[in-house]
Order: sequence, then C-alpha cells, then structure tokens
Amino acid sequence: MHDKDFTGLAKLLPHLFARWRDPQDLEILANLPDGVITLDALTGTARHDPAGSITLRIAKALAAELADQLLRKGIVRTALLEARLTVTVESSRVKTDRNRIIHFDFGTASLIRTQSATYSASQYEEHVWHDRQDP
Repeated sequence: MHDKDFTGLAKLLPHLFARWRDPQDLEILANLPDGVITLDALTGTARHDPAGSITLRIAKALAAELADQLLRKGIVRTALLEARLTVTVESSRVKTDRNRIIHFDFGTASLIRTQSATYSASQYEEHVWHDRQDP
C-alpha cells in the first residue's frame, strides 16, 4: 500500500459526488433544508444535519466504487479505519421557483483514515440545476 493509493481514494470521493446527477437523490435534497451531509463510504449510509439519517443512492454508489478500487489496488478493507465524504449543501443562494427548478451549490471534503495516516481532498461544485418533475 502506497500513500499515493490512499491519496487517490481521497480524491475519488469528491469527484464521484461532483459528477453525480441522480434525479431521485436531487429531489430528496431539494426537500431538505440547507445543511451538511456526511456519507460513510465504507457502509453506504448518509446523514443530514439537521434532518438525520437519509437514504441516498450516491451513498451506496460511493461504497461500491470504494470497494471496487480497494480490490483493484489490492488494499484490504480493514486497512481503512474511516472513509467519509462531507458535503455542504446550499440551495437557497440563488432564488428560483422551487416548484420547478432548484440550484444547488455543493462543497465536498473527503477523509480517508488508516492506522498510520489521514488523507483528504476537497472540491466545490457550483450551478447544479435540478429540473423538478411534475408530481
């Protein structure tokens, strides 16, 4: 295991979130207040502060991709003590007709922690528009 492998994993998590455009997940986020989402990339779970536990497809996708990358790199899962992505979600900065369209700003920060080191990366994603479907 090399530091560059863990650094790459830390960079991967924000990148995956930034390109994610699942309408179901965006609709869930559209119905929540601005806040912070913590995605556990080891378990595939998500928690929104202040709403609590939420179900997001991206959480499962991050866990699946991380597991795949660990396998490819020959890293045992137990080498990671923690793998999380923290996402700051803001959808109120740009005023829109929220019944039709939502503007999201996402700030992401990842953390990969092993016994010997901590690796991190961050990314900011602006102007993510979600066109809401009629109910």
